[in-house]
Amino acid sequence: MQDQIIAMLRYASGQTEPLRLVVSDSSGQVVAQMEIDGPFAVIGRGSNCDLVIQEDVVAYRHVYLQVFANRVACLDLMSTNGTQIVPTAASRWISSEHKFRVGTHWIHLEGGH
Repeated sequence: MQDQIIAMLRYASGQTEPLRLVVSDSSGQVVAQMEIDGPFAVIGRGSNCDLVIQEDVVAYRHVYLQVFANRVACLDLMSTNGTQIVPTAASRWISSEHKFRVGTHWIHLEGGH
């Protein structure tokens, strides 16, 4: 059932490929790479997040990523410390050219997004 729902959401959002996330620490060292099949992801320190970052400065649910027509929106979930996007993305749409900070970690999209 879950696979059918994810497939339906991927179709409805126009997602043509999985979200591929690369996570680096503050020194730039890659510490994790992951692929998320669905058209959305929650990043935070909560155990039910799609990407868990165990840091006190990271909110339980810190950032929400949503695919729309193969574009990705990066939305801070009212975290105390915020989410910095480089280069600045005033519209909150991000691509593989952007990276965003969650706690002391930097995350960027890999692939065609």
